Amino acid sequence: MEISQKREFLEWFLKSVPVATREILWILNYIANHDVILDNVRIIEQVEKTPRGILFVSTEVTHSQSIVLYKAGLEFQDVNQIFHEIRMHSEEELFLEFKFLNAWKTSSYLEVLEDNPHSSWNEEVENSQDIEEFLEEEAKLAQIKALSEEIDLALAQKDAEKFTELSHQLSELKKV
Repeated sequence: MEISQKREFLEWFLKSVPVATREILWILNYIANHDVILDNVRIIEQVEKTPRGILFVSTEVTHSQSIVLYKAGLEFQDVNQIFHEIRMHSEEELFLEFKFLNAWKTSSYLEVLEDNPHSSWNEEVENSQDIEEFLEEEAKLAQIKALSEEIDLALAQKDAEKFTELSHQLSELKKV
């Protein structure tokens, strides 16, 4: 995974997703601005099953602790301790998990999401309905775009019959 893609996602997350404390923003900014750390970051799910990982949870999802470090089977919630862990072990693999509303509908998140090497994906298939809905919506948007382009071409060619037919198809597609 490219460092630039991870940085883009972190920047998007920082701007778009509400978190509980400004210390979380500082930690994410620190990670985003250090290539050595970013190069070792893997964005995954089920971070608690990794040897060293951090869970970031949006305030939209929970009002309890919104940052947890998992290390060697232990949990740490002190942001100073978490920051120290990141800073002192910048060249070690670091797994990050992000929980926020509509994560599976966010393309920048899906682009950086990787398989968790410490947890088989087929142990628990989550959000398959969300994935299916997302893919269906993307296919529908692609069809709408293609029909719109064909309508524009029919107008340019002054083909009234084709324009009417394609416009009808477009309106039917938008109803679905």
